[in-house]
Amino acid sequence: MRIIVSVPGRFHGFELARELQNRGHLTKLVTSYPKSEAEKYGVPKEKICSILLKEILQRGWKKLPFIKNWYNPYPVMEFYDRLAAGYLSEGDLCIAFSGAGLHTMRK
Repeated sequence: MRIIVSVPGRFHGFELARELQNRGHLTKLVTSYPKSEAEKYGVPKEKICSILLKEILQRGWKKLPFIKNWYNPYPVMEFYDRLAAGYLSEGDLCIAFSGAGLHTMRK
């Protein structure tokens, strides 16, 4: 079985991807973290798709003094989800994390 894991951030998705890799089922890990961070958990670099712009937008938004009190993560998660859905070409199953899976699951 070919499995794709889509996790906006880290959560326990990197550990899941590592264990799927050890069993020969991981096709791709889509994350908003850098490839180097996911590699630390034993996921091969060639199986990692990194959408760094999500982390840059989210962390940058929270730093703005006039916005930080009413931060809404929905637009950033929606952005990540739409980009992550584009990486689903060669899998049998997709595991999507934390509110960023609507477009991914539809595809």
